[in-house]
Amino acid sequence: MNKIFVVLACTLVGLPAHLLPVPDALVENVESEQIIGNKQISEKASALPQRITIDCILAYVEGKPIFKSDVAQPRIAKEGQRYTLDELIKEELWYQRAAKMHMLPSATDIDRQLSSFRIQNNFSELSDAEFESRLKEFGFTIKSYKAQLARLIAVENVKRAEMSEKIMVTTQEVESFYKDHPEYTKEEYHLNLASIDNKNQPADWEDLGWVAREDIGEKFSVVFSMKAGESSMPIDTGAATKQIIKLVDRKEKHLKTFDERYSDIERMLQKERSDVFVNHFEEDLLAHASITYVK
Repeated sequence: MNKIFVVLACTLVGLPAHLLPVPDALVENVESEQIIGNKQISEKASALPQRITIDCILAYVEGKPIFKSDVAQPRIAKEGQRYTLDELIKEELWYQRAAKMHMLPSATDIDRQLSSFRIQNNFSELSDAEFESRLKEFGFTIKSYKAQLARLIAVENVKRAEMSEKIMVTTQEVESFYKDHPEYTKEEYHLNLASIDNKNQPADWEDLGWVAREDIGEKFSVVFSMKAGESSMPIDTGAATKQIIKLVDRKEKHLKTFDERYSDIERMLQKERSDVFVNHFEEDLLAHASITYVK
């Protein structure tokens, strides 16, 4: 008997079976039967037309198909999670916009980003084969990772170009936000902690670093009335031995200055405007795009 691949229900995109290798684990040995009138005819299954499902088209965006496999892929931009179909459609619209504006990244741009990723994740010493093996643990290959990088860079290029003037924040706007939204530093204490040894002396001092007032437990609240450089009397904390707390230094609570907050406020206001702009721009892209969903 001949081997026949069991065709899936979704066969929107396919190829003749003889053009693709069929793993033994995915085949069944069967014979087909046809009934013509009252006559039953048995014949070898290999005589029947065969198609193997490769993928399914879910939608067309300006004529560009989006496949079911696209939805199934892990995504860099979502830390390995998948895009929804709507997210893929929006990305495709941004990407097509980048192509029209001649803002697609070059191979050098993509390789530079990939090299940066490898350095940041301590993969720079790995061979390409070793690096790809690591990527496959998260569902990527070098080819698929670079393809996603290309799309991400293209989308960001367009967003920067479209938003550059629209999200500008003036010094007056930053100053107005600063006055309307005061922010204070935390009261902090730089502490050392030690246990009492058999001679009633502190041993094994541990530097706790800077600790916010609200994170200091009641048993160590004595530090609030101590001066820098002072150590407490032995404190019973319920441990096997008593402990001593030392106040190395303290930072009093104070209103943050305009200079301290300028950069953070500017970035926050830019982010707010960026989010609003992107949402409006995507709505406009969707409203004027030709999108066909395939059922």
